[in-house]
Amino acid sequence: MSSTIHLFEVANTPCRMKMATTAYDGMTVSYLRYTVFVEEQGVPIDVEWDGSDQTATSFIMFLDHVPIGTLRYLRLNETTIKVGRIALLKPYRGLGYGKGLMAWFDTYALSIFKTVTAMMHAQRHVENFYRQCGYTAIGKPFMEAGIEHIEMKKDLR
Repeated sequence: MSSTIHLFEVANTPCRMKMATTAYDGMTVSYLRYTVFVEEQGVPIDVEWDGSDQTATSFIMFLDHVPIGTLRYLRLNETTIKVGRIALLKPYRGLGYGKGLMAWFDTYALSIFKTVTAMMHAQRHVENFYRQCGYTAIGKPFMEAGIEHIEMKKDLR
C-alpha cells in the first residue's frame, strides 16, 4: 500500500509546504514552535500550547526535506481567519523564506475561502515584516506572552 504525501511548492523559494496531518507532523510543529517561542523568546510553555491546536490547521515548511518553519490558522467565522504561531528557525531568517511562507499562505487561504480577512497578533519587532506582506496594523500595541504585540489584518480577495 502506498501513501501520497502532498507537498506544495512555495513560489520563488526552494521550499515546500505540507499540511500537518499525522502525529509525526504534530511533533514536528511542536519542535519548531518550542525552539522559536519557548527556547529563543522565553514564552512559557503553557502559554505556547493554548489549546487551540485541536481546532487549528497547521503547516510545515521544508527546505531539502528539513523542517524549517510552521504556521497555523483558525477559522473565527465565515469571513475571518486568525493566522498565528508563525515560526521560522533562526538560520533560515532573512533569506526570503518567511515572505514565501506568507505569500504561499495567502494563495492557500484564497483557494479555500475565496474572500477572507486574515487577522493576527504580530510581535512588534516583526511588524514591518508583516507590513511588507500586506498586513495593516489596527488598534494599539498590547502585551501577550510577555512580548509586545499589535493586531494586524489583511483582506484577501
